[in-house]
Amino acid sequence: MPTYKILFVGLGKMGFHMAGYLSKNKNFKLFVFNRTKSVEHKWKKKFIAESYNFKNDIKFDFIISCLKDDHAVNSFF
Repeated sequence: MPTYKILFVGLGKMGFHMAGYLSKNKNFKLFVFNRTKSVEHKWKKKFIAESYNFKNDIKFDFIISCLKDDHAVNSFF
């Protein structure tokens, strides 16, 4: 079975647990990003993934965002 590269953006109330579930799948290479780095560090203490910053040039098979509103989405651009 192939390994998929997945970027998960947004580790809030829903995203924290959704990304945690995905991190348990051996067929996924998971990358996570959260604007609040303390939340990202808390998540990485419980689950396994690589941190991602938007300066990296990685091609993903899937990008999942779990963001609060339009402002949160637009803050990346």
